[in-house]
Amino acid sequence: MAFNASELTGKMNVKFAESSRVRWTKESEFEQRLMRFIYTDTLHLTPTQNELRKVSSEQPLRVLISDAAVIQLIQMLAKNMQAKHILEIGVYTGYGALSLASILPDEGQLVACDVDPGMPEVGEPFWEKAGVLNKIDLHIQPAKEFLNELTKTKAGCFDVVHLDADKSLLDDYYEASLVLLRKGGLLAVDGILCVGRVLYDDCDDEETRAAKALIRRIMADERVDCSLIPMGDGIILAFKK
Repeated sequence: MAFNASELTGKMNVKFAESSRVRWTKESEFEQRLMRFIYTDTLHLTPTQNELRKVSSEQPLRVLISDAAVIQLIQMLAKNMQAKHILEIGVYTGYGALSLASILPDEGQLVACDVDPGMPEVGEPFWEKAGVLNKIDLHIQPAKEFLNELTKTKAGCFDVVHLDADKSLLDDYYEASLVLLRKGGLLAVDGILCVGRVLYDDCDDEETRAAKALIRRIMADERVDCSLIPMGDGIILAFKK
């Protein structure tokens, strides 16, 4: 997520997010068994990925860590697209960056942006341990500002964009991402269900409204082929036509 702890406290009630997660995770026995099976028997995590997930789970804002199954899906798609240039907006502790950089060829690069220098610092030793530190170009600045700069020089240059940032600015991020993607490139909008808040009419905060609006917009956008997949906290996969 592309904002620091103090900004998050002001923009999103973490206690509310936790209570929403409880409501969101009231699953049937079948769903619980299915999720347990997926996360126990179908993930292919390296020891370094597991270590970073453990460290991330000990952070105050642990609810922000990227879902392992979602990242594995994006990894697989990016690898089979033979991606060389990946953009990640919203880094948190760098689990997604580590995972996606690991499928890049030697000449590949992952450009990442977050406004909080503290959280990516948690992940950097694991990037180095995984041998991907030299493939990650980290920028610490507001995502909207960074994307505006990037669109002036890197239009059509990225194979994959992983977007997991401030939901209130999703509309701006979406448009910039389409400019930056090549034709046939993949946009992955992560955490689009806002810890399940988009499912409830009584959740009317700014981020939830923005997420609902973007879901409707992407689904109606003729510039992309897209689908919303109910994995993790929800992910939209959109291929630029």
